[in-house]
Amino acid sequence: LEIEGLPLQPGAPKASASAPRVLKSAAVAVEVADATGLSSEAAGELTVRHNLIVQRGRIQARETCVVHASGYHCSLSWSWRDAQGALQERATTGLGRSKRAARAEAAKAMLVAEGCGSC
Repeated sequence: LEIEGLPLQPGAPKASASAPRVLKSAAVAVEVADATGLSSEAAGELTVRHNLIVQRGRIQARETCVVHASGYHCSLSWSWRDAQGALQERATTGLGRSKRAARAEAAKAMLVAEGCGSC
């Protein structure tokens, strides 16, 4: 929750004791979609789905997130051995305002690329 009228930054002027306090729900921020179109809830759901598939499929997942002009850029790579023992590798990327959104975009791209869009 964020309280209006109270300083949120160190060194900011203090609000007077008579200043009204208005509570803003954090849920409002959750509903606001990221620039990529993913809400915070959707990004979390995609991350959970990605992690579940990686664990069940014995896939080694690696990700790298770096600061980008639009927020963050995340590179995601998967590597695993198929039924014949051959090494399989895939890589995707995602952009987002936050690391969470960028990771979710990369995971979404990977799941779609591997045919798990509805997994």
